Amino acid sequence: MPASDQGAERRARLADARLYLVCPAIAPTGNTGRADLHTLLRGAAAGGVDIVQLRDKDISDSELEPVIRPARELCRELSVLFVLNDRPALAREVDADGVHVGQDDMPVPEVRRIVGPEMLIGLSAHAREEIDDAAPFASDGSPLADYIGVGPVHATPTKPGRAAVGDELVRYASTRARAPFFAIGGLHAGNLGETIDAGARRVCVLRAISKRRGSRGRRSRAPRAARCGSADRPSMTSDPTPTHPAAAPGASDPGAARTATDGPPAGEPPPSGGSAARRPRHCCRSARTSGRCPCSWPSPSASRCPSASPSAR
Repeated sequence: MPASDQGAERRARLADARLYLVCPAIAPTGNTGRADLHTLLRGAAAGGVDIVQLRDKDISDSELEPVIRPARELCRELSVLFVLNDRPALAREVDADGVHVGQDDMPVPEVRRIVGPEMLIGLSAHAREEIDDAAPFASDGSPLADYIGVGPVHATPTKPGRAAVGDELVRYASTRARAPFFAIGGLHAGNLGETIDAGARRVCVLRAISKRRGSRGRRSRAPRAARCGSADRPSMTSDPTPTHPAAAPGASDPGAARTATDGPPAGEPPPSGGSAARRPRHCCRSARTSGRCPCSWPSPSASRCPSASPSAR
């Protein structure tokens, strides 16, 4: 695939992404020891994860490279975007889909010079001014930050010493962010509804998925609200896909433009239950590729996908 096409394809997949998993090189599984990374990735992809970020600050590049190369190939096989944390040179060497940096890491323009225009760049944002400063394009029209991670929404042991920003910063990002954003930090099925109500259309998790794997190796299940949305929630402010300065004004994120109660995307067959039975857009990964949810929805007796959150039933 030509480099320019690869960059466009990655950004199109980013625009459609809703669930992002961050995991270390060797994934922890609660109190049951450390699970095989590939087992976690396969389960996460089956549960609806769109993007995986490998994050491990305590491993050298030479130790990490033999881990990330097969993980990168597996993510390609699973149709999941693969992002490396804070190692732009290594990300370019292994042909990662993206690299993610924090406010105290290498500045985004310098990262862009290393990885080139085709690779995705993510940036953490913990305050309003950092959201305001996260520019998707430079003055010459070249890409900068493709997305931002807003948080931590709740206190989390993965970010010790970092104060929670709460849903108020998510609410701010939903109206002010110039690039797509993922809410991150202590999110799980029990508190995700408030963050969605604050305007989040995309979420990033770690323990909510990795710690759901029990000692018997059960498949990871993505938080339902992130996969399905709530059909009873009001439409939220759509966040933008960065629009190149040369593009026509008014372009918006084609994924965010549809609400949870919209009908199937173009090319999908209408539900068998009639026009009133409308599938939440992200019922599950299989539904996105096959047009039919593996939980047997649509069916004559179900007006909504049974995988949807309780409030959506």
